[in-house]
Amino acid sequence: MTTYTRRRTLALSGSALVAAVGGGCLDASEMVTTVELRATEEGWVGETPEAIRGATNPTLALKTGETYELVWLNEDGATHKLALLDEKGEVVHDSKTAKERGEQRTVAFRAEPKLVAYHDHYHPETLKGEVSVGGSGVTANES
Repeated sequence: MTTYTRRRTLALSGSALVAAVGGGCLDASEMVTTVELRATEEGWVGETPEAIRGATNPTLALKTGETYELVWLNEDGATHKLALLDEKGEVVHDSKTAKERGEQRTVAFRAEPKLVAYHDHYHPETLKGEVSVGGSGVTANES
């Protein structure tokens, strides 16, 4: 099993952020908050920030207008794809698919009130959580 240290995770997510900024998705002067999750058989497990560490399918409380980088790691080796959803259940933002244990994916986005949930495209009944936009940070509530 491949072990990813916090330093390695941040290095990989930094590369993805550079690609997002370089590709015109985000303004380089913006502050970006990183949220890290792990995809497991039981659900999405929070890593960072500290408020969600260890929580399964934590509620992501985001501040309106802030820019976020949601980084996730395929921990169990199953096929996963994270999607952020609106109130109609339609995909607003999503990651690329990760099929191998240890693969990492990133979704960079600006928090909008229309974001209400997140799930795994392949396991929507077990890997799912709520998104609350308007608050001041990320909470550790479990779904």
